Amino acid sequence: MKSKLMVKCIITILLTVSIMFSYSEITFASTSIGDVVEGAHGFEDAGESLDSNTVSGSMTVDDSGIQEVSGVMYNAFLIVGIVVAVIVGLIIGIKFMTGNAQEQAKVKETIIPYIAGCIIIFGAYTIWRIVVTVLNTTQS
Repeated sequence: MKSKLMVKCIITILLTVSIMFSYSEITFASTSIGDVVEGAHGFEDAGESLDSNTVSGSMTVDDSGIQEVSGVMYNAFLIVGIVVAVIVGLIIGIKFMTGNAQEQAKVKETIIPYIAGCIIIFGAYTIWRIVVTVLNTTQS
């Protein structure tokens, strides 16, 4: 019993990691030293040209990049949650259909946590969407 649980945990972790790494960023690497030096000088010039009104030399944060990354991460977790919910629902349904009365009673006990998990997964999406919509309308 423990080995089956361990295998399920390992498969879930590997699936999650593989989905997270499937979204890769494009990188433009420079091959010449001159480009690196020019880029460093440009970086220094940008630092020197900071306005004195900025708070202790702090830079602004790229909001669009944060929104894009959070959207990708959320979608990846939502997909994993949906896949897990469907698979667990199928397993519960098969056990309920093929089991005797005693096994069906055990399956009925597992339905409540399953439904609660589904509500949490899809409720989180709804709450996240409401927060994003409200924040976008207040900023405009």
